[in-house]
Amino acid sequence: MTRHGGRSGARELAAMVLVATALVASSCHPSNRVEMQVRVVSAKPLGRGDLLLAAKAMDERLDAMGRGSATANVTDAGIDVTVPDVGADSAEGQRLAAELVRPGRVLFRPLLDPPVRATDATLSPTDAANVAADREVVADAAPTADGAVLRFRLGPAAATQNAVVRTEVTSSGSTAGVTVRLAADDRARSLLDLRRACERSAPRCPATLPGANGQPVGSIALVLDGAVLAASPVDPSNDGAWRVASGLTSDLARSLGARLESPPLPAEFVVRRSTTVSVP
Repeated sequence: MTRHGGRSGARELAAMVLVATALVASSCHPSNRVEMQVRVVSAKPLGRGDLLLAAKAMDERLDAMGRGSATANVTDAGIDVTVPDVGADSAEGQRLAAELVRPGRVLFRPLLDPPVRATDATLSPTDAANVAADREVVADAAPTADGAVLRFRLGPAAATQNAVVRTEVTSSGSTAGVTVRLAADDRARSLLDLRRACERSAPRCPATLPGANGQPVGSIALVLDGAVLAASPVDPSNDGAWRVASGLTSDLARSLGARLESPPLPAEFVVRRSTTVSVP
């Protein structure tokens, strides 16, 4: 009995030594983190309240991109961002830096004409990011898989992301989509009115794409920082939810979801410095 207990104790001690060795090896294995200094591009500095709002928006963006352990903290000089397990010069580090300082302004605009290839378009694009929301614009989308660029003539904006209270990212095979639920108050009234106009193919939202059961319905474009990210026909049968985008990559869908649930940045920001730090 004593010998058996001794062998058992020896095995337990050996197991503890192995676990401890593994823990020490793991703690000694170096990893990287990127530290970014994000600063306002403005002659007039932002107040602390606006900086806190900007830092919160950056936190939400990082979380949506799968970087929930990252932090964005307000300092006397601006905002300092730390992202573990990524290098500043890596493709992922550069992508995160670009997404952090993107203005993030979302507008919902009706399509006035079917989209056409930019090479065939007769209208030149306007500076859609800086044109007043109550004006028509001509905006492009990102290139398609075959390199083509689609150009859209869009009507005045009906709403911003303030009309959205919740988003859901759904996956289908290798692509993902984003569905939104709208506010039930005045924030979404203009967008709801536009949806009804699209259902009726009203002049402010004429039929441009085939709808369900072959019935023509109007389409609404989701415009992010002046570029058309998606254009979806309105589905009259679904009042509670609206699928605003589909066929996106998972990363882009999560990033869009974060944009729709958070306000745009209150000013223009730039990453002044991005440094890789080795963490023991």
